[in-house]
Amino acid sequence: MDRLSKSYAKEYYLLTDDDLGELSFVTKNNFLNSSNDIKLYKKEDIISKAVYKYGSIETIMKKVEIKKNEKIKRKISSKKTKLDKKNQLLEYFKSQDNFANEEDIISEYPCYLYIEYSEKKFMKEVDNKINYNLQSIYNISSNRIQRRHSLVHLAKKNNIILKPECDIYNSFINSNLDINSAFNLLFEEDFLNKKTIFLTVLKKHNDIQLEDRDIELIKDDCIYFYLVSTKNPDSFPKLIQDRVDNVIKIIIFIKENLNIDLSNNDEANYNMFLKIINLRKQYITTILTSNKKNNIPDIILDKFLNSESSISYEISL
Repeated sequence: MDRLSKSYAKEYYLLTDDDLGELSFVTKNNFLNSSNDIKLYKKEDIISKAVYKYGSIETIMKKVEIKKNEKIKRKISSKKTKLDKKNQLLEYFKSQDNFANEEDIISEYPCYLYIEYSEKKFMKEVDNKINYNLQSIYNISSNRIQRRHSLVHLAKKNNIILKPECDIYNSFINSNLDINSAFNLLFEEDFLNKKTIFLTVLKKHNDIQLEDRDIELIKDDCIYFYLVSTKNPDSFPKLIQDRVDNVIKIIIFIKENLNIDLSNNDEANYNMFLKIINLRKQYITTILTSNKKNNIPDIILDKFLNSESSISYEISL
């Protein structure tokens, strides 16, 4: 026995929910949505109901064809409208300050929304913070484009690759960071990604909601591991020297109090990272519980005694 789905009956036989509500059906599991079973109707019941409503199969077929053509016309009209808006937008930008890079313009979110959305949907998406006109969109977008270019230029000059999904990049474009702060953060991130095990450690914790404090601790620990596991570590960028100096204070504190060599010549992988970090925890605990400990540096107090991190980083490892 042939059966037709509800959506098929509505599209090809032009029946409504009320029409179908009068017919019997069976259900089967919907693999795309387990909470919404698929309703299946007898084909002869669908045809009988449609013919009763519209008069004949031929009439139904004509109506379906008309509906199909109208849908195509609407789609073409929508594309034409979007193309018109895109051309208007590009022309306006080109008339202002010689903005001529089409990719720059179209990639800006307000510009994309203007082209793709109706005014009502546009205003909802931007939370009514931008007016639905070319001048307002230009004022916002041109500033963002200029900021993007300035940071990209600075990053390229220092051999840093910027990715569109980069949080620092987007914070700067959205005016949440000044260029010096953004560049300092990019420089630090670039060094950590290229020279340390930082990205690997983050991936190992992707099932945990890390707070900013936790990420800062991870950065310190990756630098610590880099210093004790690399025979000839590269010089650190001056922009992150303060962070490095604090990590070195921890190394010196352990060496002075326990008189041990922390250098490690084994392979610098994640398991070795766990071992080194846990050893450090044991060393610090030993020193802090002994009667021979020297004056405790602030960095030790902050990291090991006064930490308010929402996650105990060493334990989570």
